Amino acid sequence: MAAPPCGESLPFIIEDRLQYSLELLRRTPKSLVERLETPWYHPSLYDDHMLKTIQDSIACCAMYNARNERNKPSIIRILMARTKELADTPIPPSPSEALARCQALLMYHLIGLLDEDIQLRANTQMTLPVLRDAARSLIELVAVHETQYNLSNMRQLPLFPIAETEAFWRAWLFAESARRTALLSFNFIVLYEIMTRKGVPECGDSMRCERFSLQKHLWSARNAVDFAVAWKTKKHLIMKCETFEEIIREAEPSDLDEFGRMLLICFMGKEETRGWFASRGGAL
Repeated sequence: MAAPPCGESLPFIIEDRLQYSLELLRRTPKSLVERLETPWYHPSLYDDHMLKTIQDSIACCAMYNARNERNKPSIIRILMARTKELADTPIPPSPSEALARCQALLMYHLIGLLDEDIQLRANTQMTLPVLRDAARSLIELVAVHETQYNLSNMRQLPLFPIAETEAFWRAWLFAESARRTALLSFNFIVLYEIMTRKGVPECGDSMRCERFSLQKHLWSARNAVDFAVAWKTKKHLIMKCETFEEIIREAEPSDLDEFGRMLLICFMGKEETRGWFASRGGAL
């Protein structure tokens, strides 16, 4: 699909291609608390052990959701302190801790940069480079993880015994979460730069986020059995820059979750995406 013309006005770009993303991102502090999930945070990701970094970010989201005129100053101070504290820590050597750190940083930046409080926004803006570096580190982790667990192999997954499939699903879930977290981090940084007119946005990092799946039934699986069934019966819809045209030919509206809808709108624009859904009997 053609990119927006260079002369296209900023308000039209935001409305047609970015407004859906912006609204989705604004909702994530609430959905993380209420459903323990976001388009990049899978509720089964930390089944065995929820890391303290994630616990803190969920607690901060809960406080932020409960803000009012009386308590907001205190909540703002807590958010700024948590953001700085996490930004000052180095990238952990543990893959799961590195992912949790980036996910928490992304959530703190979504809250801080989309809030109307000037002090919170200014303080959060200072740590944007830390979020970018954290997301870049995930790209390297995914490459190692994919090789270690042979995730690009479209092999059959046994339903019984389930142990092999369970291990594959957990590995896939980590890699997919890391890819989505990195992509959403990069895209949010670009979105913020566009909104604040901070020069020409740097989109190169987003281009490194390849091989994520748009298949809702793979991402929404809550156990290894459901994942194996979706793996066998559904198109995987592996997204790469060169496969976008192929994806929109093969996909159906029921294949796409909020993440997929957001990406289609970013690529094609809202009205074009609405037409794509309607042409296949769906609705955006």
